[in-house]
Amino acid sequence: METDIFRNQLEQRYLEEKCEESKEKLGKLDKVLEGLKKVKSFIKSYLPFAPLLEEFSNKVESGEKELQEGCTIMGYNSPLGELMESVKEKFQEHFYWFPRLMRCKTSKGDVAPVYRDVLHNGDYYEIKGYANVESRAAYRVEELQDEIKSENRVGTLDQIEQNIEAVEVQVRGMMEEEEWEREKIVENIK
Repeated sequence: METDIFRNQLEQRYLEEKCEESKEKLGKLDKVLEGLKKVKSFIKSYLPFAPLLEEFSNKVESGEKELQEGCTIMGYNSPLGELMESVKEKFQEHFYWFPRLMRCKTSKGDVAPVYRDVLHNGDYYEIKGYANVESRAAYRVEELQDEIKSENRVGTLDQIEQNIEAVEVQVRGMMEEEEWEREKIVENIK
């Protein structure tokens, strides 16, 4: 009888520890979901710009050297110009790139367009090449323009949103599974 009591106590402790582990996992998964919500919210704030991003991408893919609407000879009064100004990142002195607006999968990896600030005042840009998104290695336009096509576009807002939703579904499934396991443990404790 003492052996049974001891075995039951050990089993009880084991189940309680498993229950605690399960609570911790659920807490972590909950934080992942919270993070995904924030990212999704950020992406949704850019969705109204989807037509402008499409316009920008189409111009880059067509090989236009100057993006007058986006880089605005008239200043930043156009919606595309305002969007580009808000997301441009310095690549080198007087050179800017837009990895958050457009990326293409190429033989050199994922690349984003790089523009030169022609007048050095932020009003007029000209495409000078592409840069690898991870390594920032620079490539001339001629080296990659043939690979800059809509079918090679990656990281569009729609794709990102779909990927986040897929991860969200996966995390929710993991949470449901963990909750089910925890309920079984709690039943065994009783």
